[in-house]
Amino acid sequence: NYRRGGKAFKDLLKGSVSRPEFPDSEWNSIIQNKVCDFDAVLTSIHSPAVPKSLKEKVGAFEIKVEKDVEVTKTVTNEAQWNKAFRLFKRATLHLFPHRDSELATYENHMGDLFLSIDPSLHPRLISYDKAVRNLVANRGDLTLADV
Repeated sequence: NYRRGGKAFKDLLKGSVSRPEFPDSEWNSIIQNKVCDFDAVLTSIHSPAVPKSLKEKVGAFEIKVEKDVEVTKTVTNEAQWNKAFRLFKRATLHLFPHRDSELATYENHMGDLFLSIDPSLHPRLISYDKAVRNLVANRGDLTLADV
């Protein structure tokens, strides 16, 4: 049972050759049937790893720069939502292949909404998506295909 496996299961998952790339924190969300943070998913693929400190030696001098840089991305449009959803879908299906039809139905539903709504209103559609995924995660009797 994935949801009871905790750290031992995540260690096993990390060793899986077929495991899709996905942020560690969001694997927990999928395993525990919680809402996946699409902003974290988008950030993980579009933000370079920034070291906390950089050292360079120039002659007899050493230059050290300390930084606390946290680069984050926010899903604000259809293209970003699609990218985050596809990664979420791939990771979810890696663990729960039986959810394929559910996720395909929801992806089509959201695609239809994105096409029918003016792009200036897409941020509201992204808020709608978060609300739907929250509702489904908090209720045991709904799936994303029920929307």
